[in-house]
Amino acid sequence: MRFISCLSLLGLVCSSALVNGRSICVVKKNSTSNTISNSTSSSPSNKKYYVQNSGVEDSYEKPTLEELEDLIEECEPGSFNPIGISKYCAGTYKSETCQKLFNYVPDIYDYALSDRYTVYKAGYTISLAKAICEIDEDGYQCPFNMFFYDIQVGRKDGPKISDYVRETCESPKCLEKTKELLSARDTYLLYKYENDEETYDTLKKEQEEVKKVLEQCSKKSDEEDSYEKPTLEELEDLIEECEPGSFNPIGISKYCAGTYKSETCQKLFNYVPDIYDYALSDRYTVYKAGYTISLAKAICEIDEDGYQCPFNMFFYDIQVGRKDGPKISEYVKESCESPKCLEKTKELLSARDTYLLYKYKNEEETLDTLKKEQEEIKKILKKC
Repeated sequence: MRFISCLSLLGLVCSSALVNGRSICVVKKNSTSNTISNSTSSSPSNKKYYVQNSGVEDSYEKPTLEELEDLIEECEPGSFNPIGISKYCAGTYKSETCQKLFNYVPDIYDYALSDRYTVYKAGYTISLAKAICEIDEDGYQCPFNMFFYDIQVGRKDGPKISDYVRETCESPKCLEKTKELLSARDTYLLYKYENDEETYDTLKKEQEEVKKVLEQCSKKSDEEDSYEKPTLEELEDLIEECEPGSFNPIGISKYCAGTYKSETCQKLFNYVPDIYDYALSDRYTVYKAGYTISLAKAICEIDEDGYQCPFNMFFYDIQVGRKDGPKISEYVKESCESPKCLEKTKELLSARDTYLLYKYKNEEETLDTLKKEQEEIKKILKKC
């Protein structure tokens, strides 16, 4: 395979840049030997475009689609040698312009599905920047940076991504950022090559190798979870068994004290949904799992005075068939008074959007209604 083809497969772009009077190919990759100042690792808080941080107005608004394309081009890393990364993390990464990108949380429904490619690429660029600017517990650059550097310099034996992941296992800080990067990379590349069967199959095989390495990392990690990822069949059963039933206040209290805390349902609630867990074979179930998890956590949240959150009444009024039809934005507005409730409500709304917009993607009328509803909610949240 030609060098440029390899770059494309790995989600990398060879773009021309003028350095010291000569043109070079700028792509992706890095080394572990150089130390980055601790100040470079302070990545900004992730925020949904409509999220206000506990009632405080965000400093950054969601970029437009055109701005997003420009920000990706301007803010993606160029050189992956240790010195290049240090300069990038101390300069470009911390710039006010690029912070607009790095504070953006990609959502495929931001632009009514009109340009998933750009949104996925933004997610990858953001995760890449945060990962290469992370430092380990001893103040050194993370080992995974070498993967991009070795691609950039055209390492002859072809860098194998799973080997670089394995080297990252020793640092919990680096491992966390590397996993986020891998997830965003998978999302971007598997979408980019979904109609290219050979490349797609290669990526999935690579993904399986990485998964095995990460499983080995988990066994050695002090932060190992008590729960393993459920199989697809288990996931379907857990959703049915653990989703809330009654939404009246007494029913919610019983659910949160019993079903929610059960060992069985904790297996679901400790699961972090990833649409590529099952090679895209069942997005619907994974999205529904995400919604069920967020719903359970939201209704079991209590406000600062020990009461159930106002948004719970939205589901109750649906359940009892309220005649005037509950308007979701009104319930969101009532949640603004409690930072605790608001945070869980926003997480629930995000998961609900993902699930319902996918479920009704082929029903134009329902999809339009959901998108209008989404716009109303965004306006309310900006005022919270």
